[in-house]
Amino acid sequence: MKRKAQSEVITTVLIILLVLAAVFIVYVAVRSMVSTSTNTATEKSKCLDIQLSVVSTNSTQKNVTITRLAGGEDSDMKDVAILSDGVATTISYPADKSLKQLETKTYAVSSLTANKLVQVAAILSSGTKCDISASGTAV
Repeated sequence: MKRKAQSEVITTVLIILLVLAAVFIVYVAVRSMVSTSTNTATEKSKCLDIQLSVVSTNSTQKNVTITRLAGGEDSDMKDVAILSDGVATTISYPADKSLKQLETKTYAVSSLTANKLVQVAAILSSGTKCDISASGTAV
């Protein structure tokens, strides 16, 4: 009789240990998913705060003038991406590509063709590229 009682106790302890292990594994998996989702949402909310406007484009001089509207922290934006007809361009000037609130800068770009769509997007200090926030046509 003692052996049967010991066997039931051992079985019960093993089942409890398996349940605890399963709960821990689920906790770790859910925590990492929630943490990743929270970080992504925080970055995307910063993108919503940063709005850019294409002031002018000049295909002859190959430059684009952009203004940053009010909103977001100045430290959130470190760079700007300029696309010409959907293709990323290389910005050769200025070295500091960030824009502070209500600041306007003229960027020299590698390729800009007349009558082509020019799009701009902010790049956050974390490296996250925001969605296109402004566009214009090169003249």
